[in-house]
Amino acid sequence: MNIIDAVILGIVGGITEFLPISSTAHIILVQNFLGIPAASFVTTFAIIIQLGAMMSVIGLVVKAFLEDKKNIIGTIVAMIPTIFVGILVYPLVKHIFLSHAGISIVAMGVGGVFLIVFERLWKNKETNTEDKITKKQAFIVGCFQVLSFIPGVSRSAATIVGGMVSGLSRYSATLFSFVIALPTMLAASVYDLSQSSFGFSSQEWGILTVGFLVSWVIAHVVVRWFLRFVQTTTLEIFGWYRVVFAIVAFVGIIVFL
Repeated sequence: MNIIDAVILGIVGGITEFLPISSTAHIILVQNFLGIPAASFVTTFAIIIQLGAMMSVIGLVVKAFLEDKKNIIGTIVAMIPTIFVGILVYPLVKHIFLSHAGISIVAMGVGGVFLIVFERLWKNKETNTEDKITKKQAFIVGCFQVLSFIPGVSRSAATIVGGMVSGLSRYSATLFSFVIALPTMLAASVYDLSQSSFGFSSQEWGILTVGFLVSWVIAHVVVRWFLRFVQTTTLEIFGWYRVVFAIVAFVGIIVFL
């Protein structure tokens, strides 16, 4: 892995992290396309660039906490199932799930079909209220977030759908998804680095830094656009994108292998 690879993956991570199309799946597949072999450092890099993207919402998180202290409690509640399950499945995710592109492709396709069906069924139930999240709703969102440990599911898709199922409007669900994103990925990054004993070479630290910063800048632009998008449009288009992406990726693997 070199600096150019880090820039490319940083751009991919920044664009896809907050959209309901799974940044992990895109990173894994682009990594395979670039010929980067699966390794412990590479999976750590994927987590770090996701954290970089998360830093783009730090202003939103601070604003949400200052406007309503209940958001702090909601975030803590949402993190409970995430941390508990995350510690249990960490070895499985890092050494198996993140090393097999097939898992991401299947999850992308299945998740895409689900998103299309969900949005069509939910369309008539949509509200435009700027609702405040309760502890019960936060816990439901946290439970949905657990599904994103499977590469290809998409943390953004899972938490937005979880928020809507709990009774939040699409915009409020998206905003809360962004709010809990930062502590979630911060916890994941610190835990992953601690498991690696921070034992990286100076070159590897440089690659991690480049990917982190590139992802941060790109995600900053995407977040602002997506928040405007969900105020007027459903997520169905992303479901179709996921289905097409999964089909193309599946055909590509067959052809090139």
